[in-house]
Amino acid sequence: MSALAINPAVADPAAVAAAIARTGAILHGHFALRRELHIDTAVRFRAIGRDPDALAVIAAQLAGLATWRWPGARVLSPESAGFFLGAAVARLHGLAHAVVETDVRRLPTATLATGELAAGDRVVLVNDVGSTGAGLEPMLDLIAQRGAQAIGVLLFAVVGADTFAAWCNRRNLMGHHLTVARWGELTPGAATCAGCAEGLPLVPVTEFS
Repeated sequence: MSALAINPAVADPAAVAAAIARTGAILHGHFALRRELHIDTAVRFRAIGRDPDALAVIAAQLAGLATWRWPGARVLSPESAGFFLGAAVARLHGLAHAVVETDVRRLPTATLATGELAAGDRVVLVNDVGSTGAGLEPMLDLIAQRGAQAIGVLLFAVVGADTFAAWCNRRNLMGHHLTVARWGELTPGAATCAGCAEGLPLVPVTEFS
């Protein structure tokens, strides 16, 4: 679990660590990404999504951090890997689950793919990994367009807890995360990596679908 630090507010961190480890969701190596970004650790949230028992643990521990009233709320997530977590949270609380489409970069859009959002709905945004919160803005736009109200955000992992918290404060949202990506000793990769050739720093962790 050196790649992800579990939020100390989680009720059962040992269960979270065991669930993640069992799925093999954390990859170690050297991965070249687009725009010369490169990493030595990646998280495949879909690996967690494909393990019902692990997903149930993750959803329960993350939802347990929430500070809002669940009855009558709706869950909104993107159709990427975050769908698995959103669906699990919705099942946990017996809520309706709506899903937005993603673009070519696999980022959420303001287009509803399945489910409904109506005026007056209280909506919880759920996704797998986030950093600045900017990727969630289209989902907030959709909620506003439908006359609904975003009440909170749940993320499996954040890259920078302070940055995520600052975005939530600006948007007047309650936000909670299960894990935080850690900066650690990062090793250079192969000569074929554009990021290494440019001497660019590695990204601490990212999500692979």
